[in-house]
Amino acid sequence: MSPHVTPPQDLTATINGQPVHLLGFEVNQHVDHVTSRGPRPDPNWSTVDSYGHFHAYSGANGLDVKPERYPTLSVTREKQPCDGSCGGVCEGEGITIVRYACLICAEQIEPGLIEGPYTYPVAMHYEWTLQVAGDTVPVRFDERATVHLSDGRFGIALVTNQTAMPGMPLITDLTGVSSLGQHYAKAKRKPAADEPG
Repeated sequence: MSPHVTPPQDLTATINGQPVHLLGFEVNQHVDHVTSRGPRPDPNWSTVDSYGHFHAYSGANGLDVKPERYPTLSVTREKQPCDGSCGGVCEGEGITIVRYACLICAEQIEPGLIEGPYTYPVAMHYEWTLQVAGDTVPVRFDERATVHLSDGRFGIALVTNQTAMPGMPLITDLTGVSSLGQHYAKAKRKPAADEPG
């Protein structure tokens, strides 16, 4: 198993609901680079129309909602029949013309574009691993278990190695076999059979 990144002091873990001592936790995101020939929105674009209304590309806004790309513009899509100029690429379906206009004065606006070709990163799959220690770990080599971290991340992992040494806690290496989810609400514990529910 590759060396683990030491987790923050306040990060804890449970395996199948049982607390364990977290020795290491690592997430590796794989990124691929894609080349495109078409234009894309220019994130630095802004303009003021002839009535003085400001317009700009809107990026991340720090909220949990996806921002509108151009919040001060209306967008209309107009389907045009194929005129043959595409050389048959559209297979007779035609093209869609996208037009933008100011929401206040209706002046036509053309947002800025970055012409292709250009390369941009695309987040691909990721791998996650962890290493835990405990006198008893509720899972054995080659078994799957649920992993739940105190910051809300969770998933299913496979035990890939266990090392037992006299006088030392059992060291268990796990590799994620599912996506690493994120849950923000506090989990409700299922009452034991002898507890009132």
